[in-house]
Amino acid sequence: MATSTIRIKKVCEWCGKEFEAQKCSTRYCCKRCAEHAYKDRKRQERKTETETRVIETIIRQKEEAVSRRDYLSVQETADLMGVKRNAIYQLIYRGKLKAYRLTSRVTRISRKDIDDLLGTSLYVRKSKAQSSTTDENGEAIS
Repeated sequence: MATSTIRIKKVCEWCGKEFEAQKCSTRYCCKRCAEHAYKDRKRQERKTETETRVIETIIRQKEEAVSRRDYLSVQETADLMGVKRNAIYQLIYRGKLKAYRLTSRVTRISRKDIDDLLGTSLYVRKSKAQSSTTDENGEAIS
């Protein structure tokens, strides 16, 4: 491997010491610092991988718990439908979704009512209305 005669002053990313590098891509002052950085990087990768698996397990457990219950809270309904909680409240206020208010703080929604809402609310594309204006005689103006 060819090295250049130019020396570049750099700061080691691991220990913070100033050193002279022979290449622009050099990041560490010595092999020991490079090995420490590598081990730390691998340790962080394992940590994030484990955290991701734990979060996925928690989400899966919540979904299974919600799928077994007949009555859901507003937040659980929002999570199930993939919308914000405020959108569920709007559906309740408009009368499209039936909800049962047990106390001033507890509202429950039947799973059957959610299925009914989704079964009846089909998306239908509206055709563009052609606005035709007419003159005094009732003839269309183009």
